[in-house]
Amino acid sequence: LTISNSTFANQSGQVSGFISLKAKSLLRVLNSEFTHGRALLQAGAIYSQFSQVVVFNSEFSNLIGTRGVIGCALDSNISIADSLIKDSQSFSGVILSEGGNQELLRTTIRNSTSSALVLNKAKRSSIKKSSIEFCTGTKGGALVSFDSEFVEILESKFLNNTADTFGGAAFFKKVSSQSTYEILNT
Repeated sequence: LTISNSTFANQSGQVSGFISLKAKSLLRVLNSEFTHGRALLQAGAIYSQFSQVVVFNSEFSNLIGTRGVIGCALDSNISIADSLIKDSQSFSGVILSEGGNQELLRTTIRNSTSSALVLNKAKRSSIKKSSIEFCTGTKGGALVSFDSEFVEILESKFLNNTADTFGGAAFFKKVSSQSTYEILNT
């Protein structure tokens, strides 16, 4: 499924405010806007299971979800480039990645009332040339990582993020001897 040059506004749903994917699907979102969406159970904009989500040059704003604005569970992979996510809230992070791979490139996450990125047993996560600003979470205002295998943060900015408890910028839990975390030029 490819969505291009489209606007989604003022929607709500149980699982996703706009789009829900299951069973090894591929979603490409190009040059599009998602605004004022709400999900009662999962992600405010996009929720996926066993799928791949690719977002390019798109904007997400004023979204509410319990498990991410963009939530990727059960080995879903997500790649977001040249995009903006702002003024949103979620109980489990603006971008939630559980068990899959995650890439953030030249993207800004701004002014969200939850941690910007929550990685739960993520396999490979990469944050490059991106900015996370004015996000507030219970743990890790910009980044929360639970038992993830590989996390790299390159040439990125974490600015004015806060956490109610641990790690205003980042919180790492269950870092094993097999986990690799690289933070360079950030």
